[in-house]
Amino acid sequence: MLSQRSSPNDKWKIDDMLSSREDLSPFLVHLTRNYHGKTARENLASVIQEKTIRFEEAVSAARYSFEWKKMSNAVMRKFFTAVCFTETPLTEIHSCIGIEKFEIIFQPYGLAFLKNKCVEKGVSPVLYFNDVRGDKDKVVRALCSLAQLDPSSAAQILPYVSIFGKYLRPTGASHFNEQIMDYTWEREWRYASEESEGFAFSDEDVFVGLCPHDEIDDFEKQFAPLQFVDPQRNLKRYAEKLTKEEKRTGVKSGIV
Repeated sequence: MLSQRSSPNDKWKIDDMLSSREDLSPFLVHLTRNYHGKTARENLASVIQEKTIRFEEAVSAARYSFEWKKMSNAVMRKFFTAVCFTETPLTEIHSCIGIEKFEIIFQPYGLAFLKNKCVEKGVSPVLYFNDVRGDKDKVVRALCSLAQLDPSSAAQILPYVSIFGKYLRPTGASHFNEQIMDYTWEREWRYASEESEGFAFSDEDVFVGLCPHDEIDDFEKQFAPLQFVDPQRNLKRYAEKLTKEEKRTGVKSGIV
């Protein structure tokens, strides 16, 4: 049960306020998809087995300031690649799945991580730039200049850049006339690191796994003691399971 003030004049404790906000989440969710010849189910199984979500592709919009198609894989990896999560509340994750005409089509497979554990590992919110007026080229180029001036600092900033509105003008290449959709609703967080091959985690960092309901038994047998729920169903049907995980982690899900 979420905390409530007994009267409008009562003072909030910050933890009570945060736990009462249904629009906030104590979790960061990573969803998998059909990718590199493997199904979303297979990719989730690999992630759990390896305890690592590996860096796979460039996601930073800052790459559009460069002749990014001519970049080496090493440069692309260092400055523009990250592992992605969403802060969408667990009860609303279904809204991120199978979106028509969406560039990346996620499936109902993934992991809900404890946000505080992710923050400790360096996961951070995306830096969203509003480029509807086409006036952010200079700003992002200034950030990108760090790649030469201070590469280590650049590697800690550039992977988190995201824009909506007009594309940035690439160096030495034709400009994209299409608009970039506003993805701020994803409430995206990212993890980037020069020192690792991806986001490494332990069992203690995970709240629950996500998969279709009829596959829960298989996943729980294969990856015990990790518990699974179906993000496309009303999560209250998993109340007993979620209550158990709340007690284990000490984190209130706000669902039960």
